[in-house]
Amino acid sequence: VQKMNNYSELHWDNDDCPFCKRDELAVIFETSCFLAIYNKFAIVPGHSLLIAKRHVTKYLTLDPEESKELFFATRRLISAVMRAYNTETFDFALQEGVPAGQTIKHLHFHVIPRKINDLGSPDQWYPELLKQKLEHKNPAKQQVPWSEMLKEAQRIGLAASDEKI
Repeated sequence: VQKMNNYSELHWDNDDCPFCKRDELAVIFETSCFLAIYNKFAIVPGHSLLIAKRHVTKYLTLDPEESKELFFATRRLISAVMRAYNTETFDFALQEGVPAGQTIKHLHFHVIPRKINDLGSPDQWYPELLKQKLEHKNPAKQQVPWSEMLKEAQRIGLAASDEKI
């Protein structure tokens, strides 16, 4: 797990994007094209994101190398989250475009470990995600503390170290 605050080596090109600007990320693992990070506004413990290193907003604009790598990076993150949080169930989500609920214009996938009654009902993840997005815009909303983000990222990262891409 590393604290990333220098993206110069990542070749991202959008200063307005929260995933591209120089900010702290709790990195779980990285591949040549993707970063797995812990979500600053996790709706349940283990809520992680897989983000493209290159600033891209649409799934269908991934190049062939990125498309191939996405499959393996996704599998690695889902498997690690399931192991780290002792569950066999998860939500995996991409929201592309405003009508689909996308609020950050950078390709990213949510991996959310699930357990019985964790959110009240199985389909409650989406309302919780919307609530999280609205609260994210509220300066009074507290994000997951940095120390907790690092701890959770390390927990998932240890589980991910067993997976090979």
